[in-house]
Amino acid sequence: MLQAQRGHLRLGQEPFRSGLRLGQETLLQLLMGYYTPGELLAAGRLQAPRPCHALLERLFPLTQAHMWWPDRF
Repeated sequence: MLQAQRGHLRLGQEPFRSGLRLGQETLLQLLMGYYTPGELLAAGRLQAPRPCHALLERLFPLTQAHMWWPDRF
């Protein structure tokens, strides 16, 4: 399991005490940089414990969402 501790990510064996809740569409939008985690938290499409908010912002920065034409569906 991926765990955040003191600003660093590491693999751990402990089960999650709390975690993220988001749909597949929301995950894709985060990965593509289409929305920031803060925007999705405010819209209620992402649920995360408050200590994770800053880490999510660093992991999923806002970028120019671009998809190559052949990859469009």
